[in-house]
Amino acid sequence: MPDQSSQPLQDPYVFSRGSLTLTYEQLRKSKPALALIVRNIANGVPLEKSSEQTNNKHSDHFRITLDSFQVREVVETLVSNAQEQPDEKSGINIMLKALLEDWLALARKMLEELPPEQRP
Repeated sequence: MPDQSSQPLQDPYVFSRGSLTLTYEQLRKSKPALALIVRNIANGVPLEKSSEQTNNKHSDHFRITLDSFQVREVVETLVSNAQEQPDEKSGINIMLKALLEDWLALARKMLEELPPEQRP
């Protein structure tokens, strides 16, 4: 396994502190156990940063350690929450859609990594 500190930010497994915090907020009412797992990831040790960002916790990024079933739960909850927003162009809905894209990218990557005989 490659060194986690060298993972590029484009890696679908890498999420920012802000993305994880928003994910936690979206999960905590309907999926409290999963929300706690996400919060624990964000409270863990962040990936190594450049020297200019060392003291800025808002630039922290973390490697996701959820399994595919948990990622599916996150995606389903975000889709449901986005559909409940009355205004498609509201700030929260725009943020939810961007967050959903990040989680979908992770889900797609997880599918790609499955052996061919296990893919849907």
